[in-house]
Amino acid sequence: MSIGPVSVTTAPGSDKTKITVNVDVVERPTGLFSIGGGFSSVDAFLGTIDISQRNFLGRGWEVSARIRAGSTTQQGIISFTDPWFLDRPLAAGFDIFDTVREFDEFKLDSLGLTLRVSAPFADYWRWLVQYRLTRARFVEEAELKDGIVGLGTEVVLESDADMCTYWILGEGEHHLGEQVISFQTPVARALMGHAIGDEVELETDGKARRYRIVSVERKLPPHADEPSAAPVS
Repeated sequence: MSIGPVSVTTAPGSDKTKITVNVDVVERPTGLFSIGGGFSSVDAFLGTIDISQRNFLGRGWEVSARIRAGSTTQQGIISFTDPWFLDRPLAAGFDIFDTVREFDEFKLDSLGLTLRVSAPFADYWRWLVQYRLTRARFVEEAELKDGIVGLGTEVVLESDADMCTYWILGEGEHHLGEQVISFQTPVARALMGHAIGDEVELETDGKARRYRIVSVERKLPPHADEPSAAPVS
């Protein structure tokens, strides 16, 4: 709670041995509403809307909502924090977020939940533990050229020593198989944009190896409606 000036006055009590103390406390506004805008090299022009309440329902709970919109990123976040959880100096809360990001080849929608707990230690420090669960999925795929590595493709590579296969998908898709890798991994970034017959250098198991791309197949995850294309080799 945020309080303003405190006024203390006294008055005679019911007898000479007693005194009445009156304490007047004025609560300051705890709500916030703001609108902002800016420019970044990634999103170009962007705008933000923030709404928060630091004393929700008079319990000292902190509740907030944020909307951010740019040319390539749209995000919404709802947050809740109890700064005195279980009547202890523990701050516990959660964030629910939905982020849509547009890349050159696809659009990705990430829906998730973050749980967090923090507590003070020493004089000016706090420790923080948080757990984030995210579900990311394609919401719009670009038309990829046959034989070009991109998001939603399965790539077969060969070297002088071995062959390997990678299925490039979004975050949180690893349950679909051991060969699944995120498009954000160094291996995927090194492969994307290359064509059949190209040679690439990848670092696997701590060693740099040279591979040649022998096959690229358009392959979407099971939750996508589009059928997979035949392999191109």
